[in-house]
Amino acid sequence: MTWLTDIILHSNNFSGVLPASFTAFKALSSISISNNRFTGTFPSPLLHHKGLGVLDLSNNSFSGSIPRELTELVNLIDINLSDNRFHGSISTGLFQLSVLISLQLANNFLSGGLPPFLSASSSLITLSLGGNGFAGPLPDFSLWNVSFTKLALNNNNFTGSIPDSISTLTTLEAIILNDNQLTGSIPAAIFNMTNLKYLYLANNNLSSKLPSDISRLGKLE
Repeated sequence: MTWLTDIILHSNNFSGVLPASFTAFKALSSISISNNRFTGTFPSPLLHHKGLGVLDLSNNSFSGSIPRELTELVNLIDINLSDNRFHGSISTGLFQLSVLISLQLANNFLSGGLPPFLSASSSLITLSLGGNGFAGPLPDFSLWNVSFTKLALNNNNFTGSIPDSISTLTTLEAIILNDNQLTGSIPAAIFNMTNLKYLYLANNNLSSKLPSDISRLGKLE
């Protein structure tokens, strides 16, 4: 049993704290325990698995902070901690894990701002931070050297305008910024993003007229 590589226990009625014996699985590369009733703080035994590639703890009742040591698991491809009770800020190192493709932290009690830049070493494609308490202005996205397809920052407390630089994320298929406190106009450059399929900006304080060439967003669904 110590050489188990994948533990998939999602969608059951497991509860309580994840046992410390999980450290015994020396070769663990994937764990999915989503949709259960686990409680307690982030399960520290998982931080011992340096080969871990997939970490899915979503839809449980974990609480406390997301440990900075998680950034030391450099083989992580997919992190999903959504729909828990985590709070506090998150380490910018999570955004910089070189092989991480998907970071999903939606519907917790996280706070703070977004990092001002992401290095070219970032492999992030999906960033989902909706339903938290993140605040402040949106960053200069031209300093985010990433190839996002999904950027979900909805239901937070972001303020200020939507920067023109969001159009530099040319691979985006979904921009989800609804339910914030954004002001100003929609950058005209958004309507030149030929890969964009989903544009959610509802429940902000945006103003001005829509451009006449909105039809250029031909992929919108």
